[in-house]
Amino acid sequence: MILGECLAPALKPARYVFRDPVGKVLYHVEQSSGFTPLSYTKLRGVMSLELEWSDGVGRTNLRFVRSPGWWKNRWELRGVVGRELWSFVPSSLWGTSWTLTNAQTGAVVMARVANPLIVGPQKAEIATLHNQTLARLRWSDYSFRLGCHSQARIELAEDSWELAALGLAVIRWAAMQQR
Repeated sequence: MILGECLAPALKPARYVFRDPVGKVLYHVEQSSGFTPLSYTKLRGVMSLELEWSDGVGRTNLRFVRSPGWWKNRWELRGVVGRELWSFVPSSLWGTSWTLTNAQTGAVVMARVANPLIVGPQKAEIATLHNQTLARLRWSDYSFRLGCHSQARIELAEDSWELAALGLAVIRWAAMQQR
């Protein structure tokens, strides 16, 4: 199990942290793309977004990049050298289902979000094409200051799906905050 927390309000640069159940920091995720005047409008959701992932001791390991677009924003999780590790492509108009592809193995899985709205219970599940559950995500503790649910709980069937689940958590937080 991994616990996540959203640390920044919607109108500030994005910041998230992921911890193990004991409280040890696994990853810090921070926005590295610039914050322009357009970032204070509803149009910030169509701009590109770059997030840097660092491990618990501060070494940058990964980059998470959203391509600019109106409806179907593609996200890519890349290694330090820029090689794609995972891609996240929305399969539905409202972002309730996603196709996740592992660039190294070619594995394709589906992610389904239970509620496309910002309010109400927020749950998601990552499953194989044969409906075998790989990860369950649940967001809780809605914060009006942050504009989203501040806590995430991620349960993994296997550790190999960790990056896919954490990526989906960040994507959902970005959607809830209209980033």
